[in-house]
Amino acid sequence: MVQLYRRGVILSAERILPPGRIQPTQGANSSAHVPGRTYDSQVCSIARALEQVGERWSLLIIRDALFGGLTRYNDFQRRLGIATNILKDRLEGFVAAGIMERREYSGQPELHEYVLTGKGRDLAATLIALTEWGDRSPLPRFRSSSDPACPPASDRRSPRRPPR
Repeated sequence: MVQLYRRGVILSAERILPPGRIQPTQGANSSAHVPGRTYDSQVCSIARALEQVGERWSLLIIRDALFGGLTRYNDFQRRLGIATNILKDRLEGFVAAGIMERREYSGQPELHEYVLTGKGRDLAATLIALTEWGDRSPLPRFRSSSDPACPPASDRRSPRRPPR
């Protein structure tokens, strides 16, 4: 049995993976367990977190807000090269989930910035841990050492707070 230690509490595999929720597959090409579009049926903190930040691009947007200090729609779009409709959906989802707050910074034309809330800043440790995990198993053809928003573990920077 696998056990994890978190904030003074031992978490067993049974507590992380609820009984009867995870079905093993029969082979590499098997579709015995195909997840749906949501994790609503999962009784698990990881699944609930994925509902808020598990879609493609989500963690990269949060990474750029945390470590790159980005807050403006155009900056996220330019930096990531993400389609505008996807970026709009992700930012709106973060606002609805309380991960970001939408603030007007210009009245003419009306422009908004997206600032991380405390809940959003709480993801810093998760992103650092994920980066360190990725650094231990790098895929060199995908890794760009010149990417300032994705520093190697040996050069970790603290999350940036945008000016108020």
